[in-house]
Amino acid sequence: MGIFDFLVGRNDIEHNRIYRFGRFLECNKPAIFTKIYNEATDHFKQGRYADSFVKFLDYLDNPPAKNISFKRSGDSVDFTITHGSAVINGTFDHNGTLATSEIGEYSGRSAALFRDLLTKNFSMNYCCFCTKNNRVYLKHISPLKESSPLKLYYAIKEMALKADIHSQSLFDDFDMLRESSRRERIEIPQQEKDVIVKYLKQWIRDTFEATSAMSPEKDANLMSHYLLSLCYRIDFLLLPRGKVWKINDNAVAIYSDKVLTQSEKIRKMISYLKDILELSNSDLQKSFFRTVDTFALVNASTQNDLVQFYLDQFNSAKYYSDLHQEKNTVAVYEQALGYSTYFLGIYPAVNNLLTLYYRIFYPGFFNELGIKGDFYDAATGKFNKRAIENEIQAIIGHERKLYPSLAFLTQNLRYESQSRFAFTFLNEITYLNFLQPAK
Repeated sequence: MGIFDFLVGRNDIEHNRIYRFGRFLECNKPAIFTKIYNEATDHFKQGRYADSFVKFLDYLDNPPAKNISFKRSGDSVDFTITHGSAVINGTFDHNGTLATSEIGEYSGRSAALFRDLLTKNFSMNYCCFCTKNNRVYLKHISPLKESSPLKLYYAIKEMALKADIHSQSLFDDFDMLRESSRRERIEIPQQEKDVIVKYLKQWIRDTFEATSAMSPEKDANLMSHYLLSLCYRIDFLLLPRGKVWKINDNAVAIYSDKVLTQSEKIRKMISYLKDILELSNSDLQKSFFRTVDTFALVNASTQNDLVQFYLDQFNSAKYYSDLHQEKNTVAVYEQALGYSTYFLGIYPAVNNLLTLYYRIFYPGFFNELGIKGDFYDAATGKFNKRAIENEIQAIIGHERKLYPSLAFLTQNLRYESQSRFAFTFLNEITYLNFLQPAK
């Protein structure tokens, strides 16, 4: 796999559009990225600061997406970095690094807004909110000898993430603050938005129906599997931004609250999901657009992190399996795979395989997006063994260019039920070998 293939997620099977889904992952990059970063660090140590900064931009660059642009004049570099809806503009010169990102424009004066921005500044490590000419900005300054690639990576990443989706709370909380016209987004076709909103609502309602006979007091643990798997599925397949992302993320975050009881957490999660349902179609569609990304929300994880989590979840699923509760068992497995896409920096091969899992069990959504697949017939409960295994081998075959020892033993898959397939499929993922990457 070449650098271009990795950056754009190119796959030999074009119609699968495998990299369309899931969060942007900058982790587990090919060795060439490490080489570029090391060159940037070496330049900095030798006092070639402008050369170091240009190499740093090369490290962040994703050429097909055009997320980086810069113009160098001697030892001065004017640059622009795009991440999500945020656009970061800056200058590197003999004084150091100055970077800003415009968030929005406000009207009038609001002590509450200024107080909120000041409070947010205490939680940041490298950047700060500031105002100028009735506009809110995020700003970062580093003196020249403190503008190392390591520091700049974390500083620019903090600015990018805060200026992108985390700024949504400002627009929600303060009516006088309007989103900057200088922010970036790529609109998607109306037909695609209609499909996304349709399934967003349908999946929430289906989950409410599946848990309607359960009680938050008696069945909180079981309900959490259904609700969390839903939230993870929304995040992975629908890629929400803006308000829908914020509400969905709140629903996930509340489950980790250390003060609330289990039943209170479940009620809060349900309340958040109801908030999504209560939004108009017009408001919902505003949360769905494409972006150019430079940084990932989560850091890289080892394969062992995923393995240990899956093994723990297999034990939870066994409880319901022993009781012959098929739907509940499948809910545990989906919650496990969803967690790994939401909180772990998984390898592209794993990301592709989990996308296939969703394609198998949610064919209606993919078919309406024009991504055809004949993997599972819900009416008969029959799997298309050949189609599934061909797809798996295509994914592994492509990723083996980067990891020659990668193998997925399809002969270990079992097709007699959804739960048996889910277990054997996820179990085989735990055996994937990423320890010997190609050089």
